[in-house]
This record gives sequence, C-alpha cells and structure tokens, in this order.
Amino acid sequence: MKMFFQKHKYHLAILAGLLVLAAVSAYYTYRAPPLIVDSQSPPITVSLRVDETFEARTELPAGATVFTLLATLQKNDQLSFRAKDFGGALGQFIEEINGTPNSNDRYWIYYINNQKARVGVSNYTLQAGDVITWKYETEKDI
Repeated sequence: MKMFFQKHKYHLAILAGLLVLAAVSAYYTYRAPPLIVDSQSPPITVSLRVDETFEARTELPAGATVFTLLATLQKNDQLSFRAKDFGGALGQFIEEINGTPNSNDRYWIYYINNQKARVGVSNYTLQAGDVITWKYETEKDI
C-alpha cells in the first residue's frame, strides 16, 4: 500500500486539488443569493393573503423577498410561519403558516399576482404592488 502512495503521489495531489476546486465551485454556485436591499430607492408596498383567512398590506425596502415579507409580518405578530432552510439556490421552504403545517398530501403554495410562483420564497424579489397569495393545496392542485 505504501508503494502505491509513493508511486501515485502526484496523481493523488492533483486529485485532491481538483476535489477542493470542485467543492469551492459548488459552494459559490449553490449558495443562497444575498438579500439586496436598495436603501436608495423608495420602499415598496405589497399585499399578502393566506387562503381566505388573512390579508395584510405592508411596506418593505426595495429588494425584499417573499421570505422577507413573511419574516416582517411574523416579527410584527401579524402571522406565524415555520420554514426550513435548504441552503444554496433552494433557500427557504415554508412548512407551516398560522399553525397549519404541510401534510402528506397538502402543501403551502404561493402565487404572485394570481400566477403560481416558479421560484422559491428566498429568490423572488418583490415589486411594488405585488399581491402574494398562499394557498393550502392538495397534491392534485399542484
């Protein structure tokens, strides 16, 4: 075994270097994008609806995300939610809103101006006037 390592030490060093390079590349490729809040721009006003049970309008800094909206409303004791952070590009996944958790066949799905969202809550940058609607849907609806 010792002979193997001595004979292939340069190959092993190159392999180790490639593994480190791949790990660094993966980190920068899949990490969550930073929250870019534009303090120079005026704040935006957006609305949030949860099924037929809750509605709120709030002002947020330009560059805020849907996750920022939820966190702001939770901080102000207007709603509660629980999320799981999958990190990287996947970001946050909403697991519960106002005490109603996802189940085996029902999930919290969000809509942007009545269109089913195509990106996660951590990745959609809100625009002034957006209406975010959360619906508790069955697998068939998804």
